[in-house]
This record gives sequence, structure tokens and C-alpha cells, in this order.
Amino acid sequence: MGYYFLMGASTQTPEEFDKEFIEKYDACIERAKNRCEEGMSEMACINFATNRCETFLGTKENPIIK
Repeated sequence: MGYYFLMGASTQTPEEFDKEFIEKYDACIERAKNRCEEGMSEMACINFATNRCETFLGTKENPIIK
């Protein structure tokens, strides 16, 4: 019974997980945009940021769960 209580305290609903993932993903994109090289086009910078974040986090449709 105590084990179930401890496990239940750390679980998230799918909606909470989605919200938290989107917040982390969006923050990652903003941080990665700061790493774009000078002179890089806006589209190239967005692609760079997206690829970088998807490597670590997955996509919004298919997150990497750790």
C-alpha cells in the first residue's frame, strides 16, 4: 500500500505530461535559436533548433520518455 502511494504521488495525467513536454520543447527551441550562426537564415535557424531539440526530447507527437 505504501508503495502504491509513493508511485501515485509522482504520476501525471496525459494532459499534464503534454503541457510539461510542450513547455520544455518550446524552451529548448528558444535556447537553440540563440546558438544559430550569424548570417543563418531564419528558416535554417528554425530547422537547426528543431533538429537539436528533437534529438534530445523527441517530437510533440512522439516524445522521448525518460
